[in-house]
Amino acid sequence: MPADGAGMTVSAAGAALDMLVQDLVEVVEGRDPDAARPLDALLFDRLVLGRDPRPESLEAYRERTSGRTRREFLLEALPSTEAQNAYPHVPCVFRELMWEREDGLRMFFNLRDLGVGLQICQGTFDPEVEAVLTRLAGPGVRCLDIGANLGFYTVVMGRLGARVDAFEAFPYNHRLLSRNVAENALGELVRTHEVACASAPGIGEVLIEEQSINLGSTFVPAPGTATPPGHVAQRVELARVDDLIPSDETVDLVKIDVEGAELDVFRGMPRILERDRPIIVMELNSRSLRENRGVEAAELMEHLRAHGYRAAEAASLLAGDPVWVGDLPAGIEVFANIVCWDERHHGALAG
Repeated sequence: MPADGAGMTVSAAGAALDMLVQDLVEVVEGRDPDAARPLDALLFDRLVLGRDPRPESLEAYRERTSGRTRREFLLEALPSTEAQNAYPHVPCVFRELMWEREDGLRMFFNLRDLGVGLQICQGTFDPEVEAVLTRLAGPGVRCLDIGANLGFYTVVMGRLGARVDAFEAFPYNHRLLSRNVAENALGELVRTHEVACASAPGIGEVLIEEQSINLGSTFVPAPGTATPPGHVAQRVELARVDDLIPSDETVDLVKIDVEGAELDVFRGMPRILERDRPIIVMELNSRSLRENRGVEAAELMEHLRAHGYRAAEAASLLAGDPVWVGDLPAGIEVFANIVCWDERHHGALAG
């Protein structure tokens, strides 16, 4: 069959032209303006990657854009190695580097991420949390990392021999998480889940500020909440932790930092809390709880107390002089990393 100069058959070229015309018509008519279209993938490949369309590309364009917004498509396409290498002289917000610590821990991070990645490299990212997890994790210990971000604590626990399920809803962060698990050869010990942990399964959104320099600030708002000004949303799967962890597996340790959604997550894991009584290492941030989910810190702590937990500030616990987190008055402002446990199950952790 005759072919054009790019190697595409006439019939395939005609199909591509039909697809482009249809997309252009829908764009001009303003149909679903935020939706990604096969046209977008074709133009991205041609303009950014320098690749002309081929017959086998047509179905791939549809698959890459189906069910996605234009922004979601770009957030998946731009971080690829091929896209970054296409214009190496252009500063790219998705530019990634690999950092190696003296003990051999290796992490890919985003140069723009001043809130997590840079602090990890500087050794200033919540060192008390790493110290607590290092004390508690080890061979045979079953761990959950809920809100795993790029996977620093997942890797810390996995390198100690613990088995880890890591949950991260934001697609870009989940890609870094998976990359860091592979870089540290932890595929046999770590399972990653690209979901937002919640009280009920479904479809939700994860939000991030436009031009954010903190990739740890993504959060899942309450259902039905309008996207705040200056934020962008990506659709994500919602799932209960109790549904994701097989019932024959016992959970020993939970690290959770989900920017205010902690109470909703705990409501989706009653079996694990009641039966397994895992130790919980958690960020307690009253501002995130209130602004992102409309929850007071006192409400979150009361939920844990109802399950038999008491809590202490992490750094003080490590020092052997625990500062207890007891009854919290409504409206109190608190920001601390805390450790929660059931003394009937674990005894005293101080010292």
